[in-house]
Amino acid sequence: MERNRTRGLAALLVGAAGVFAAPVMGQVNNPELEINDSKAQANIVNSGGAGMASNDYITGTSTGTSTLVSGAVNSADYFRVRTLPAAAGVYRHRMILSSETPGHAGTIRGLNQSGGVIGTTDAVVQTSSATTFPARFNQWYGFGKGEEVYYRVTGTTSTTSEYVATLETTPVFVNDVFGTVYSGPVTITTVGQTTTDTDFWVYDSNFNAIPQWGNDDEGPNGPTLQSRIIRDMTPGTYYLAITNYNFANNQPSNAPDEDFRTGIVMEFPDACANSSTAVGGNLSFRIASDAGEIFTGASKNEPYEIVFFRIVVIDNPAGTPPSGIGAVDVASLDNCGDQSALFTVAASPGTNPPSTGLAVTGDLSSVGGSSFQTFFDDGTNGDVFAGDNVFSYRQTIAWGTPTGAKTIPWTLSDAQSRSRNGTITGLSVTACNRLGACCVPASGCQVTSQANCGSQSGSYQGDGSNCGTPNYSISTSAGVYEDISGSGTSSTAGNCDDCVQSGISIGFDFNFFENTYNTINISSNGNLQFTSALTTFTNAAIPTAGTPNNMICPIWDDFNTAITIGEVYYLTRGTAPNREFVVSWQNVAQFANTDSNSFQAVLFEGSNNIEFRYGQITPETPAGDYSIGIENITGTVGYSIPGAELGSGFTARMITYLPGENPCGGSCPWSSGGCIADYNGSGGTPDDADVAAFFDAWNNGDECSDANGSGGTPDDADVAMFFELWNNGGC
Repeated sequence: MERNRTRGLAALLVGAAGVFAAPVMGQVNNPELEINDSKAQANIVNSGGAGMASNDYITGTSTGTSTLVSGAVNSADYFRVRTLPAAAGVYRHRMILSSETPGHAGTIRGLNQSGGVIGTTDAVVQTSSATTFPARFNQWYGFGKGEEVYYRVTGTTSTTSEYVATLETTPVFVNDVFGTVYSGPVTITTVGQTTTDTDFWVYDSNFNAIPQWGNDDEGPNGPTLQSRIIRDMTPGTYYLAITNYNFANNQPSNAPDEDFRTGIVMEFPDACANSSTAVGGNLSFRIASDAGEIFTGASKNEPYEIVFFRIVVIDNPAGTPPSGIGAVDVASLDNCGDQSALFTVAASPGTNPPSTGLAVTGDLSSVGGSSFQTFFDDGTNGDVFAGDNVFSYRQTIAWGTPTGAKTIPWTLSDAQSRSRNGTITGLSVTACNRLGACCVPASGCQVTSQANCGSQSGSYQGDGSNCGTPNYSISTSAGVYEDISGSGTSSTAGNCDDCVQSGISIGFDFNFFENTYNTINISSNGNLQFTSALTTFTNAAIPTAGTPNNMICPIWDDFNTAITIGEVYYLTRGTAPNREFVVSWQNVAQFANTDSNSFQAVLFEGSNNIEFRYGQITPETPAGDYSIGIENITGTVGYSIPGAELGSGFTARMITYLPGENPCGGSCPWSSGGCIADYNGSGGTPDDADVAAFFDAWNNGDECSDANGSGGTPDDADVAMFFELWNNGGC
């Protein structure tokens, strides 16, 4: 809640929308100077000194929004506003825009952000509104540090009179959080306290934004739009800035527990702003530490308001257990069995008495490791520096590890019998695409990864090889996304949300997982289906038994082709036997967004290959958000492409169909079936006839009876191996 608000004379003169606010006499005018049509050309506005004081103002003229017509009256006017330094505290700055011909719009400008990385594109943090009181104001907050913001004014053809933008600076009352907060891990959260889409950031005692101490949506992969952080807080004073979506300062949203990583950010340090005119939002939050829980009520009562709280953290007089922060060194790995992740826990000793004998264990069972794995601080097992209280363990992600986001529980303990639990998040496991034929002694051929093949003492035949069954391999290709809007047919899957156009002729027979099709169904959600026409917008990992199956997914996600200028087109071109069927999703937006994504799938006649071509796309956020690849009719076999590989697009991937040849085959009667227990190759359950056939060969020293693959003359070990497999009913 804000207290002790005052309004300058200029603000009081604004009153209702459209009333001209005359400048206050004696204050400083900062007149517009053309050319100022971009940030690079912005007028420096500091009232000729250290910064604008309350009631200083800007004057100018604008009858348009152009940033291309340099110096023209119908262009946008950019200003780099600096406020006058003041005593340390929280201040609200309002720029109130008025004119005798109302209709101007003010915006606070910032930068785009994608995947937690701040970009360079000019973007809108906040837009003024004619329905607020006073009308057409913009608002940001600072801390007396002479903060800077980019402010832009645009007009319309009717805003021919001069505009006046008057600064109003007001101290903001900082609320105290009443209750005791002990040092160590502290949770600050709105989850369970409100249904408002909240956003907050924590500042240190000097009003500096602490990197990664903000949160919009709980993560990773949290189910709500509320906010939550758990941070190791040392004794001292902190400030919480809380509001509804979107809060912006100059910090990237790149913390591991942040789910929303595309919010617009401010360009300069120390200033912060909110983008929403909504009022009445419940901003209640909970703080939990070893001292207990504190529940604090708060609300947003004005447009663009940010509410500030002071949090005082003290030492725990009874002593504190050790605390730690977990991390992993990589965001995504596959489950081929030859990639590893370094898991670490940075430990802080407990107090009263100080910790000795720190130790860390982690449960790595979800990635194929031990459920009680010791982490090391001795320079081994992936640990970088011995004795630095960063405990580490490098774990190979096991073959066949279930795909998806992983949570690794850990326990930190000391010799004083105190402990602290936590989790490591941020790693997502994807399906292995590097598969090939493996010739395993006695059990024949299987398609697996090279690492898993080696673990069975098998002979790997190379990525993309197979065992006489069809296979696919994925590789980067030179294909380029092309606009087919002029030659293709517009699909009814364009200009709609969650819809499918069924029964579209491919124009030729196409072999997909050994089934032949000549029609296909196009979904607005970025996929093609052969045997279903489902509008499913919640995408899933590939493969999955859940429907839809038997599908081709250049980007399966929740797209709404009814907004922006999104369209879907399809086209069959070329001449037999080398025709192509192209489906293009062009300028389609993700649901509840206004981004633009262009991508296409191309099916090739004869080769039965599939190519995904990408124009401009929004980078995948968070990891695993997109489903990309192909899946068979039962959802049991699939080939997927990590969305992170695609970046912002302008790339292509070829999915090559590989007809089956068994590289492990031979002249042995059991070779075609791949298992020596079925020695006579009948294909049925191993029986007495197989025993007889095996011993006939074994007695003659036939190499086909070398069941254990030792390469020597068949001996008793081969008999033992044969009967082990035979008794089990096969390999």
